[in-house]
Formats: sequence, C-alpha cells, structure tokens
Amino acid sequence: MNFTLANKLVHKYEMLFDKMSFKISGIKYTYLFFVVYKLLSDVIYCNCIGDKNAFLYISITKVNIIVGWLITFVMAYFFQHYYEQNTPSAIILIVFNLFYFIPITTYCGYGGGSSSFLFFATLYWIVLTLLQMKVPLIVWSTAKSQTEYSSYKARKMIIFILTIFISVISIYIWGKYSGFRVLLTIIDVYDIRNEAATYSVPTFLQYFIQITRILVPMLILLALREKKILTFLWLMFITLINFSYEGSKTVILFPIILIGGYIFYRKNLLRCILPGVIILQVISILEQVCGKGLIVSLIFRRQGILLAKLSEDYYRFFISHSTDLFRNSIMGKLGFNSIYSQEISKVIGNNYETQVVNCNNGLLADVWSGLGLIGLIVMPVILILCFRFFDFVAHRVDSRLVISLAIYYAIIFMNTTWSTVLLTHGFFIMCVLMIIFPKENEKLCSPGNNKELSSESH
Repeated sequence: MNFTLANKLVHKYEMLFDKMSFKISGIKYTYLFFVVYKLLSDVIYCNCIGDKNAFLYISITKVNIIVGWLITFVMAYFFQHYYEQNTPSAIILIVFNLFYFIPITTYCGYGGGSSSFLFFATLYWIVLTLLQMKVPLIVWSTAKSQTEYSSYKARKMIIFILTIFISVISIYIWGKYSGFRVLLTIIDVYDIRNEAATYSVPTFLQYFIQITRILVPMLILLALREKKILTFLWLMFITLINFSYEGSKTVILFPIILIGGYIFYRKNLLRCILPGVIILQVISILEQVCGKGLIVSLIFRRQGILLAKLSEDYYRFFISHSTDLFRNSIMGKLGFNSIYSQEISKVIGNNYETQVVNCNNGLLADVWSGLGLIGLIVMPVILILCFRFFDFVAHRVDSRLVISLAIYYAIIFMNTTWSTVLLTHGFFIMCVLMIIFPKENEKLCSPGNNKELSSESH
C-alpha cells in the first residue's frame, strides 16, 4: 500500500507508542512509575513549594508520611485496572489520583495537613475507587446499515442547526455588548473581563455564554473529524468573537486542547500518561533550579497542593460550623436559603486567606460544605453516576474525541462544586451532545450504495 509522507509519519507515530505501551504494560512498571511520581511530588513540595508560598510551609508528620506511602501502593494497584477499563471515567479517576489524592498525601506528610483530614480523604478515595470498580457500565447496541446512515444524517442536521443557533446568538451578543470588538491577544485581557462583568446580560444569555464554552469546541471537533472545512473555519471565527466579547482564555485554549487530543492521542497512549507526567515533574524541577518555576506554580502547586490545602480548609471550617446542604448552589435555585450570607468559596477565603478571594474547590469540599460525614458515601455515588452517564454516551466513540473532554472535566470537578460542573460548566450538555458523536469503525453508507463516508478511527 502506498502511503503519503503524512500517512507514514502517522503510522510511525502510532507504532512508536504501541511498542512503548506494550513494553510498560506490566503492573511492575505501574508500581515503579507510581512510586517515582509520589517521590518526585514530595521533592517538588519540599524544595519548590513549601516555605516559598505564604500559605504553604514544611511541617513533617511521620505518621502521615507512612500512611501516604501505604495509600500510594494501593493506588498503583487500581491504576492498572484503570488502564484496562480505558473509559472516560477511568481517565477521570487517573487525573483525580495524580492531581488530587497524591498531593493530599504529600500535603499531610510535609505541609501540616492533619491526620484526621488524611483519614477522611482516604475513606472518600476508597469509596470512590470501589464504586468505580463495581458499578457496571451500561451500553446500548444498535443495528447497523440503515441505522448508521440515519445516524449520519441526524448528526449532520444537528450540527447544522446548532451551528446556526449558536452563530446567531453569539453575533448578537458580540455586537450588542462589545460593539463588534475583535480581540487578538490573550496576554492582557483583564480589562476586557472587568468590562464584561459590568454588562447587564439576561440570565438566559448568561447560561448561553457558559454553554457555548463547551458546545462550540465540541462542534469544532466534529467538523474536524467529518472534514467539514468551512464549518470548522466558521466555528473558529465564532470562537474568536466569543473570546472578543469577554476575554476568557478558556474560550480560546479549550478548542486547541480538544484538537490537540484528537490529533495526537491514540488508544494505547493511556499507559504513557503517568511516565509523561513524571517527565513533566523532572522538567519542572530543572526549571526551578534555573530560577523560574512556571510549571511548578501552574500545575503542581495550583492543580495539586493548593487543592489539597483548600480541601482541608473546608474540612476545618465545617467540623465547627453548620453544613450548607448545597443551599448556596443547586438547592438555592429550588428556593432554599443558605445560612451563609456569602458564597461558600468566599466564606472559606475570608477565614483562611489574607484577602477576600473565591476559594473554589470540589470533591472533598462538597462533602464537608454540603453534607458532612454522610457525604463521604453520598458524594462518590453521585459522581460515579455522572461518570457512568459519560461512559454510556461515549461507548464506542473514538477515544481521540473523548480524551481531552475527560481530562478537562476531571480538572473542573476537582476545582468546582459538582452541581456547577453539571449545569454551568456544561457536563450534562456535553454528555447529551456526545450521543451523536460517530462510533468507532462506523461505516456510513447511503441506501443502495456501499461507499464509505467516514474512515475508521485509530
């Protein structure tokens, strides 16, 4: 078979990672990488984060260090099962373990985190992990031939209708509130954000703006996969005007992340995530030695240790104050008034920071602020049900279309209360739209014609 240069490069790329994934597929490598990751996490905290931040310091607790290492070895065992599951929920749990639970063990061992907080965090992790392993995945099977052709036609129609609807309202918002301003830089956008915060936008349009942050990137992904170049370019223009309206970097960066995942990710690449993060750890340490520290600050401090600290802040506050029972979030929208005059994130900021800031946090923060001890059981159940819905709609969807969405929502769930993720951040809408995504090895044929309209996914 004759390959073009591009096809040859893609083939070599796939063969490289197939071989690499095969060589490191054994559980002994999983344990090795996990131990190295935990060790480097401790090194990064003690040498690059602790005592270099106003709220993070070094305070060694030997018992917590030992318990943290025991938890690490148990986590490594389940990591191997996540590789084998290779579902969106498994990818989310991989991110949770690397950037939430392992940092908690480091923070409690070296950063002053309490033993009681580590105990409850471990209990939460155990419940979440066991549910991930035991709750079955529900899938549907559909007949082929005419069903696949109908699915293709329905997908085209839905993409067309959504594109028109989003385009009309986005252009309306762009013109009415920002005067058709075009913003071509992502460096200094804070003035634009402050200006956008003053707009008197109706509630419906506020929700629309939030939803387009996920819908437009997903439509871009579909247009790219279906090779609809004009639709792809038009949706990129819609992305530009949405960014120009409010100056949110996420509007620009998220489509890039989705496209990058589609181009570079392959199914067998999942086992390379942990070695890849270890390489990132090494680079961050070298960068810190050179006097910088951007990677340490943005990833291992902001998306790791700081989340652990905030989780304990929520724990310390709510063991001596009444739980909110989600009246500051989803229950408040049903008419239940919170006992707190401010948002919970600001309540935590007022009590544990030197200035009024939003201390947004998810997972364990939802337990303590929303339900108390019972939340150690209830919240993992709620999350697993959400994740199983994601697994359900993503079944047989090309993993290249799913990987970035799974990682994105793992990060959002760690940083934000669960109900806000479902609604404001569009998790539910994302899952609904995922239903129309093309399936792996799907051959779309018109009646009486065997012409394949879509290629097999890698």
